Amino acid sequence: MPRAHPIQNQFTAGEVSPKMYARIDLDQYRQGARRLANMLPLPHGGLERRAGTRFVAEVKDSTHKVRLLPFEFGVAQAYVIELGHDGGSGYMRFFRDQGQILDSGSPVEISSPPWAEAELFEVMFAQSADVMYFAHPGHVPKTLTRSSHTSWTLADFAAAVGQKPDPDFNAADNYPGAVTFFAQRLCWAASNANPQTIWLSAVDDYTNLLAGTNPDDAFKATPASPRVNNGRWLLGADGLFFGTAGRAWRVDTAEPTPVNFPFTPLASTGVAYRRPIEIDNRVLFVSRYGKPANDGRRLYELRFDVDEDEYTPDDISIISEHLTCAGMVDMAWQEQPNRVLWAVCADGRLVSVTYYPRQRVIAWAPHPIGGTDAAVESVAVIPGANGDEVWLVVRRRVNGVTKRYVEVIDPTPAPSNIYVDSAIVGGVGGGPATDTWTGLDHLEGETVSVLADDAPAGDFTVSGGRIVLPTPASDVVIGLACPWTVEPLNLEAGAADGTAQGRKKSISRIVLRLLQSGGVNMSAKVGVAGKEIPFREVADLMDRPVPLFSGDITVRVPSGWDEAGRVILDGAEPLPVSLIAIIPRVETND
Repeated sequence: MPRAHPIQNQFTAGEVSPKMYARIDLDQYRQGARRLANMLPLPHGGLERRAGTRFVAEVKDSTHKVRLLPFEFGVAQAYVIELGHDGGSGYMRFFRDQGQILDSGSPVEISSPPWAEAELFEVMFAQSADVMYFAHPGHVPKTLTRSSHTSWTLADFAAAVGQKPDPDFNAADNYPGAVTFFAQRLCWAASNANPQTIWLSAVDDYTNLLAGTNPDDAFKATPASPRVNNGRWLLGADGLFFGTAGRAWRVDTAEPTPVNFPFTPLASTGVAYRRPIEIDNRVLFVSRYGKPANDGRRLYELRFDVDEDEYTPDDISIISEHLTCAGMVDMAWQEQPNRVLWAVCADGRLVSVTYYPRQRVIAWAPHPIGGTDAAVESVAVIPGANGDEVWLVVRRRVNGVTKRYVEVIDPTPAPSNIYVDSAIVGGVGGGPATDTWTGLDHLEGETVSVLADDAPAGDFTVSGGRIVLPTPASDVVIGLACPWTVEPLNLEAGAADGTAQGRKKSISRIVLRLLQSGGVNMSAKVGVAGKEIPFREVADLMDRPVPLFSGDITVRVPSGWDEAGRVILDGAEPLPVSLIAIIPRVETND
């Protein structure tokens, strides 16, 4: 029986579609995985456990959906907006520094946004300094102005006297549905009456929309198209990109004028009503998929192709299309510490795409959120002290009641992250240790996982907003368990002739290469429960937490003969995991 010692030291293809399970001829097979629950593919090749989320606040009314929006004056002054509807009227509330902004102890509220709950994710926005502009084809365009952390003003957008667009935006069916900035102009597009028309303001004069003929004057333009399809979004980047339900367009000039505004058709696929993202002169957008109810199943990349001398589209979700089959409803881009696109799907699934296209790293992974019937409904990213912060709206059943919470993925650098969801972090500030921990009203009746003084302390049920530990602790992290799993694809190694697929295999031992990790279980046969890997060494003090492990560890695991030949790693303890490589010893029966 041939013996082999293959190594998987790359997961840069992420979790791949079941339709890829036989493609042993592709690099993505050797670099992919069957399952990657709550593990983030790194550009270096390995995997890192997703950090848990910190609880920030309950939304204003948990019976209604909300959307999170980023408001960035600059890196040092960034906010998250809770855009919602409480059943009676729309509202906005504001967050920064991983907390809610309060004024005299109460949340700062604006109670005049016009958008209905069903319209929240159709609202398009663009920002310049302290002013954000909003567009929706069913309402007069709006401006949001920040005067201070606690002072915000929402008003109708109004063109200057005598400088109104044609037709006027303040009339029904003339409200624009898209907005962006490009070439020092404020650009609007896609009203119901003129679904493919773009209006550009005068240069450096955003309220001047009166059409003229001089190079700096305002003007409007419409692409020549055989079909009239509603515009969905605008994006100012390397040119002005215009997404419609029928196709995407680009205005191929850096200095548009009333007589120089050349439209170039790009992707033949239509776009969905989702805000696109520009990254290094590449545009990522969610495509239309049949009728609007099916939108969001594919993520496309528009990039400049030197050989073809134009922007070309590429479906970058095809390798992992099973993760987005419910349709993506919200997206946000995280630049630091790793370049990751976060997407929320209509079924409540949170997925990530580690995106380094120049290094050929496009790796999708799902991230199940801890809690009962937990679902993510919105995502936003703003700069923070330790990189970009990923904010979420999470819907859960807590004590039998639907709750919606604003949470933030813990931005603390690994391995000091927290590894439970909707968590509170407590410390007694050098005082005596305590066994009773409060502040858990948002998880009343739920089973929580606890890390006490850097050691897993077990599971406890919250009662009266508190838990009681069997042993006093000085520092705790308390939240909902969010288990992780790594399951590579069937091994393709060890056959003396031809493929190893479909042949019986046995894995007798495995070498794991880890970095600052703990709480790892491992199995080498499908259906066999994993065995906990013992990381404590003889020299370690028994009254201290087990030290995190770095290096190679050889483990004999539950195994046997089967045709899969798969290594399965998992864990649920609130500890970090960084997987660098898996090296099994496999025998294949010829």
